[in-house]
Amino acid sequence: MTPQQEIEGLRARVAFLESRFAAPADECPYSWGLTRQEAKFIGMLLRSTGQCVPFPALIYAIWGVRSHGLRENHIKVLACTSRKKMAAHGYSVHSFKRGGYAIERDKGAAV
Repeated sequence: MTPQQEIEGLRARVAFLESRFAAPADECPYSWGLTRQEAKFIGMLLRSTGQCVPFPALIYAIWGVRSHGLRENHIKVLACTSRKKMAAHGYSVHSFKRGGYAIERDKGAAV
């Protein structure tokens, strides 16, 4: 394998992982009034609606490779601020004892 082929393979792998685990900030409508980090947090939850997304996946999706040293408390703060904003749009952010968050559309909420 040539170095160029190896680089192309790595780029393809990074693109796949980003598409699977990273949540672009533009997934959330601007009208929701979310910060960039809140939008990435909510975007990650929306990709897994109803399922628990663990802290490590959330930390990596928001801060990426710069996430070294970040703790669960950073996610808890984002969850708190996002929870209030999302309630106004008919979503509930739930926490799990095993360490993660999920989002669900409230029953009866307007789409």
